[in-house]
Amino acid sequence: MITVGIPAYNEEKTIRKSIESGLAQREVSEVIVVASGSTDNTVQIVREMARKNGKIRLVIEKERRGKGSAVNIIFSKAKENIIVMTDADLTFPAKSISELLKKMIPGMGAVSGRPQYFAKTQMFEWWGEFASECISRQREKNKNWHGISGYLYAIRKGAIKRIPNGVKSEDAYIGSMVREKGYEIGYAPKAIVNVGYAENLHDYLTQKIRTHFGHLEIANIKNEKGLLESAKIARGMRGEIPLYFKVANEMVKTPMQFAYFVFYIFIEALVWAVAFMKFNFGGIEKWKQIKSTKK
Repeated sequence: MITVGIPAYNEEKTIRKSIESGLAQREVSEVIVVASGSTDNTVQIVREMARKNGKIRLVIEKERRGKGSAVNIIFSKAKENIIVMTDADLTFPAKSISELLKKMIPGMGAVSGRPQYFAKTQMFEWWGEFASECISRQREKNKNWHGISGYLYAIRKGAIKRIPNGVKSEDAYIGSMVREKGYEIGYAPKAIVNVGYAENLHDYLTQKIRTHFGHLEIANIKNEKGLLESAKIARGMRGEIPLYFKVANEMVKTPMQFAYFVFYIFIEALVWAVAFMKFNFGGIEKWKQIKSTKK
């Protein structure tokens, strides 16, 4: 049996479906929701669901202390030896957790699922499909890559006891620390998780700069010096540049899709440049909710 952990902040539109996704898995004995400083109806919705289903446990943080704090609470309160972490604005098919558990063999500290992005806007829909394919191939190809998907992953209880509250990319940090503990990280491509993709450039840039900033934090923690070394360990969630072009060669079918690809590469380079400048010249990257991903 397993514990499902869901950090939540102002997710009244999506929290019910996320919890229902967890409860639909036959291996789940409990779903722990940590509501951190929510000012909408998130807490009321979870309380109502908990009254009807004893598997749901609600923990309330009166003040928002960051996702790291919520993750730490889940890690400490989980009853089961395997914890499956997901987000409050996501859903996943009924067999996704089973697919994660198939890969959780002895010596495996964590197993990542596969994000499947969706968007209403044509360009961002294509970007999401492209990003998903690049991520998946990178995880299958590079067994030493420390990244896990924060959208859906399984982890052994005790593999990591705590993470820093302020870390910007908690999944990259967790993946890195799991490997340092001597565990392997697996990948379950059939463990699908449905993720809303940003629908405008402002939200896209905000989200990706924050993520890449977080990857540079991990590089700094691991004492990597310089742009090249930082890029090797914190190279982001899209994989290596040759992989970009290999996937694009298969996915680009029209002149418009070629334009999407060229623009994607330009924006990715811009994101890395801004994240690198902020990180190395004292910029502060604050967490902001990406509203266009809430569908």
